[in-house]
Amino acid sequence: MNSEELALLPLWYVAFLLSIVVHEGAHALAAKKGGDTTAEEEGQVTINPMPHMRREPIGTVVVPLLHILLVAG
Repeated sequence: MNSEELALLPLWYVAFLLSIVVHEGAHALAAKKGGDTTAEEEGQVTINPMPHMRREPIGTVVVPLLHILLVAG
């Protein structure tokens, strides 16, 4: 991995995290509008990444890091 690719990794992670947070927040909002308040009660109706990262650390932190180390490395 060259220095340009290495410099882009934080941007890749931010884009990845934003995509997941918006996606999961939309699921939570749709559930809320459909009458299921479970996700809202757990703080998932948000674009703040922290509640999503606390709820699913494997998919939001570990898997992206493994991807960077194993595939992009």
